[in-house]
Amino acid sequence: MPILYYNHVTILKVAATMFITWFHFKSFIPTPIDKLFIGGMLGNSLFFYCSGYLSSIKTEQYKGEWLINKWSRIMPSVWIGTILLLLVKDIKIYNFIYPTSFWFINALLIFYIIFYIFKKIISKRKILCVNFILVIHTFYYYFFVDHTQIVMDGGGLKIWFYCFLFFLYGFYTKNKNIKGSNNKYSLVKSLITIVVFYLYKELANIYSPLIFWQFIIQPLILFVFIHFSIESAHYIASIKISNKLKHVLSIISNLTLDIYVIQITIINLIEQINIKWPYKIGISIILILIGAYWCNKISNLAGNIIKKN
Repeated sequence: MPILYYNHVTILKVAATMFITWFHFKSFIPTPIDKLFIGGMLGNSLFFYCSGYLSSIKTEQYKGEWLINKWSRIMPSVWIGTILLLLVKDIKIYNFIYPTSFWFINALLIFYIIFYIFKKIISKRKILCVNFILVIHTFYYYFFVDHTQIVMDGGGLKIWFYCFLFFLYGFYTKNKNIKGSNNKYSLVKSLITIVVFYLYKELANIYSPLIFWQFIIQPLILFVFIHFSIESAHYIASIKISNKLKHVLSIISNLTLDIYVIQITIINLIEQINIKWPYKIGISIILILIGAYWCNKISNLAGNIIKKN
């Protein structure tokens, strides 16, 4: 059995998929158990990092080839996901081009465009780019975002700025060694960071000044989480496992995008079935994996046709 692409990025993408899917299960989990279904933004932050890490532009045969390759990989999956979403809600026709129904993918497509257009500045002026984004992030939060409740871990433009920083962090650290000296403790550090992330949200309900400073506190906690997750992923990737398990993890890693677009429809449909929530989770996982597999197959076929034309 051939081994697919397997390293620490594979582990990070699998973790991102698990966090995002686990969070979406929350829609049919009764209280107070639903408080255990956390991690959507944790998963998103990891995947933005991975997207930046994998965003190296090599010599192109023609101008814009890199963008077209990215677009032809993402958009067919978006089209399939959008068609399936019609089963559970009304969808505006522009979502087939500009997928606002999937804010995570919507942001990623914009990030790729910005990265491609400004790749020379981004590569050579790292500090300038980071400071510029931080200024815009602060300005936008101060004038356009609600300061009375925690909102910096939801979707929408308000978090795009620091998400793009996570994207750049992946790009900037591609050739850097962030394995760390205490990898065997990195998993514990990651878990502690997760606890801190949600503890902050609880404390913010008690101490209101923490709400205002969320535009700094939450991105900072997520950044630390990404860093420790990278160390954890290096450690896990160094552990000897069977080739079959590597193959399975590689497949899940490659299906991350498809799992994301498929699960929203499936979870909405399963939510309407009158069965106990543990069964809903099991059924959802099976259907999501099957749906994502075929979505990926069809998407790759469509993408190859687009590239040939």
